[in-house]
Amino acid sequence: MFAAAGETPVYKNVVDFRLQPEEGILQTFIAKQPGAEIRLKPVTSQFLYADAFGITSLLRAYAGLILDVTKGDQTLFAREDWIEQAWAIVDPVVQLLESHPVTDLPSYAAGSWGPATSAALLERYHRQWNTPTTGG
Repeated sequence: MFAAAGETPVYKNVVDFRLQPEEGILQTFIAKQPGAEIRLKPVTSQFLYADAFGITSLLRAYAGLILDVTKGDQTLFAREDWIEQAWAIVDPVVQLLESHPVTDLPSYAAGSWGPATSAALLERYHRQWNTPTTGG
C-alpha cells in the first residue's frame, strides 16, 4: 500500500489544471476499493467549465478582456496605485540584473517542456512533470 524507503510509489495523486481546449480542473487520487482486501485504484474527480455551465465555447482570453473594456467593467484591471507599487518592487530587481547580468540562465525553445535543469530539479525530489509522454 505504501512505497518502501527509496522506492517510487505505484500510484500518485495528481491535480491537473487544464487551460485549453478543455478548461477545468481534474484531481486524480488513490482510493481503496471497498472490501476486506487492500486494492487501490486511481479515481478521477473532474470539473470542466463546459460540463458545469453548459458552455460550448469559452471566449478567448483577450476577447473577454476586450468585452469587459467595452462594457466598462474594471474588475480584472489593476488600479494605478497598485501598478506604481508593483514597479517600485520590480524596478530595483531590473536595475540589479542590468548591472550584474546573469550568464548561466538556462534557455529553451518556445513550446518545449523547458530546460533540462527543470527536470533535474524535480528529479532530485523524486517528482516529474506530468506530460503526455510520462503518463503522470
